[in-house]
Amino acid sequence: MPVDLDPNSLIDITKVDSQSLHHSSGVYIGGGIILTVAHVAYLITDTLNEGFEPNSVFYFKFGSGLSDAPDYSIQINGDRAGDRFINGRDRFHGFHSPTISADIAVVDLSRGGPINSGDAAFMRSIQGPSMVIFSNPNDADGLNISLFGYPGITKDGTTLCQSNGVITGHGSTLASLAGETLMTFSASISSEDGFSGGPVFATLDPDGDGISSNYLLALDTRRRDHLASHRRRGIL
Repeated sequence: MPVDLDPNSLIDITKVDSQSLHHSSGVYIGGGIILTVAHVAYLITDTLNEGFEPNSVFYFKFGSGLSDAPDYSIQINGDRAGDRFINGRDRFHGFHSPTISADIAVVDLSRGGPINSGDAAFMRSIQGPSMVIFSNPNDADGLNISLFGYPGITKDGTTLCQSNGVITGHGSTLASLAGETLMTFSASISSEDGFSGGPVFATLDPDGDGISSNYLLALDTRRRDHLASHRRRGIL
C-alpha cells in the first residue's frame, strides 16, 4: 500500500437486501463523503437519483482487514428515512450513464440520524487522498495505476486486495442537466465483483519538482473494463 495513503480511507461496503449479500468498495475523500459506484445502491437502468434498491442495509467499514486500522463501521438502513435523509437531502446520490457504461455514487455520511458525534470525530481523523482531474484526458494514457478493493469471488469480500495495470485510453464524457460530468478511462487491469467502486490511484509529479505522490484518478466501475472519473460541485 502507498505510504502516503491513509488506510482508513479505503472502504469495504457490504449491502444486505431481501435477496442476498453484496460486496463492493469505495474511498473516503473527506468531509463525510464516500465515493463508490451507483449500482451499489441503485438499479443499473437508472440515470440520476432514481431506482434506489429497496430493503437495503449498508455497512461502510473503514480500513477493513488492515492491522493498522480499527475496522470502524457505520450502518445505514436505506429504507429508514431517519437513516437515509439528512437535512432534507438524500445521503445517496447516484449518477449512471447507460450511454458510456459507467456509474458513480456520492454517499454523504454527515452527522445526523445513525451517525453520531463519535462517528464524525473518527471521520475527521482520516486523511482523504489527493485527487487529480485531467483537463486533457489524453494525458492519462499510458499511466501506471493501482486499484484497491474488496473482491468477493476469489476472496471473502473483506480482504483488501491490490491490482496493478495501465490506462489504455479514455472514453466518452457525459454531462447531465444536473451539473454532473462523468468520464471514463479504459484500462488493462485485473478486476472482479467486489472491486466495484474501488479507488484507482496513479503516481504523479504534477508540479514537476521531482516529488511524486499518489493521486486518486478514478473508480473501478466493473463495466467493460471502464474506470470512471466524476465532477460534481468540485468533489472530483
